[in-house]
Amino acid sequence: MIKAVLFDKDGVLMDSEAEYERRRQIFFSERGIDASGFPDFYGSNNDVIWRTVEPNDAERRARLAVEFVERFKDEPMIYADYVYPAVRSTLEALRARGILTALASSSPRKFIDRFLDETGLTELFDYTVSGEECENHKPAPDVYLRAMEALGVHPDEVLVVEDSPLGIAAGRAAGAFVLAPSVPSAPGVDQSEADARIVDISGVLNYLDR
Repeated sequence: MIKAVLFDKDGVLMDSEAEYERRRQIFFSERGIDASGFPDFYGSNNDVIWRTVEPNDAERRARLAVEFVERFKDEPMIYADYVYPAVRSTLEALRARGILTALASSSPRKFIDRFLDETGLTELFDYTVSGEECENHKPAPDVYLRAMEALGVHPDEVLVVEDSPLGIAAGRAAGAFVLAPSVPSAPGVDQSEADARIVDISGVLNYLDR
């Protein structure tokens, strides 16, 4: 019987990955960085991204990360504009059925908190955890294992909702059943390792009795 549902943020609760990629490409172009050999950064955390961009010079890597934030400081994402329509109703339905919920994201804590504050979803999550609060990032299972421990549930009592290959791998490594919602802005994302695919996150309501 499912007792908890754990959600990723980007690509699951909000359609933000395409906007992140647009901003990265603008920044790379303005800095003269050849991105042609970079892997697909979909679902990657900032540490992985900047280590890929600058694998050798730690000082330059840190500087680029700061410059990226500075470049877009006057163009903050309005998170409420990117939230999927089914998010609030799904979270409310889970709460009504006594299902625990957690937000487990690779995003820095400050962005998780801002997302929850701007969207008014704070009260609909029983627990939140950031990848920066864990030893290992996705695809390691750390964020999901920490959420399970905090909620007092076992992996076989949990659904994980993830969109990216890295996140799906993390959920599977944590021992949970992983659902992958479609991503309209990235229809080609590889979700083949998920246990099941759903149209949007409201689909989790069909898996609570498994």
